[in-house]
Amino acid sequence: EAVLDACRLSFLDLRFVFICHHCCPSRGIMKLRSVVVTGMGIESAFGSDLRSFWSSIVAGKSNMRNIVGLDPSVGTKLPCTVVSQITDDAATNMAKSAEIRRQPRFIRLAVSAAENAYRDAGLMLSPLKQNQRCGVSVGVGMASLETLFDAVHTLESRGPRRLSPYTVPNLLINMASAHVSMRLNLLGPSLSPSTACTSGAHAIGDAARMIMCGSADTMVAGGSESCMHQLALAGFSQCKALSTEKQPETASRPWSKSRSGFVMAEGAAMLVLEEEEIARARGARIYARLSGYGLSSDAWHITAPCPDGRGAELCMKSALRDANLSPDEVDYLNAHATSTLIGDLAEAKAISTVFQHHALQMPISSTKGQTGHLLGAAGALEAVISILSIKTGIVPPNVNLNDPDPSLPQLHLPTSALLNCPVRIVMTNSFGFGGTNASLIFASV
Repeated sequence: EAVLDACRLSFLDLRFVFICHHCCPSRGIMKLRSVVVTGMGIESAFGSDLRSFWSSIVAGKSNMRNIVGLDPSVGTKLPCTVVSQITDDAATNMAKSAEIRRQPRFIRLAVSAAENAYRDAGLMLSPLKQNQRCGVSVGVGMASLETLFDAVHTLESRGPRRLSPYTVPNLLINMASAHVSMRLNLLGPSLSPSTACTSGAHAIGDAARMIMCGSADTMVAGGSESCMHQLALAGFSQCKALSTEKQPETASRPWSKSRSGFVMAEGAAMLVLEEEEIARARGARIYARLSGYGLSSDAWHITAPCPDGRGAELCMKSALRDANLSPDEVDYLNAHATSTLIGDLAEAKAISTVFQHHALQMPISSTKGQTGHLLGAAGALEAVISILSIKTGIVPPNVNLNDPDPSLPQLHLPTSALLNCPVRIVMTNSFGFGGTNASLIFASV
């Protein structure tokens, strides 16, 4: 085993030397740098305050509601109208500048969450002097459907000369990263992963690798999403992906025998990632270390995961290798489980395969029963939840799990929060349409 471990470490070292040289050829071979989380910011239906957000999660509260603002002629025909929606009052207060207020909601959410994270990291009051070494990475799953819908209506009813000059920029996914970089004056790398429901996790993992290989010292990274539009609800419903339940509080029920689909949510979450030595030198508060990042593809179907969970299995194993951890060292797993029939089952099979007997002791929960599914921002919000679990020693519950699905492999799925747990290492999963997968591992410092 010692020989195998040595070989594994050698392989990892060589792999990352290649990454470093590929990303930064002028720097040549270098020592990989440690990446820590020094700031977190959110915008969610629970609000933007981290403390109250976490209290709601621990208490098992739900923020589902019947959607407001739909065209009545369409809304009454939709099979699903339960969502996790940010109130209009909160949306109005999200951005103070007129320039930001003109942007689509996913951009406003991203900018607000990024400001919250930057402030939480202590960088608003003492901004980085080396801002050319600070970048941004914001994952977004879908462009603004509202912008598209309005533009088509204007084009057809009033002609091309009446189109807003903001139409094309507001349809570009990278505008979330662009506006965050402009708002915070960040001159470093600007990334915009758009990988369906894995976008936020990819944005964080890719940003961490930019720091590891020396392309940046600090990255503001996360995800943002707002698809509260009849086109999105109708489209996801036709994919048989959305919950058909009428009671908002219990519509999302991951792992349940009676689950019928996910509840769409909107929001944003951002982390400030820093190179550890730089963070310590400025006296930053450190939440956790990002110690592992795994990626894979199902190569199976455009919307359905591989039924045996092979893509998820490969992804989790990759993250464990990246962190140089064995499965039984993980203290808590924050699952992707969205409350769909095939998705929850495939992930459960993958977890059972990867963790074996440890899956019976390691607590596993999906917080989407409370938050809904934030699509491209889900991985980022669940990264925040995973880090708060480490900092507080609390494992969030699986809500609405009154009738566990007997077809699932046996897993430890607590239905109430576990308090005073020694949570040192957490894995969080994100899987998306097209079979794109990511797992992040956070560790205490």
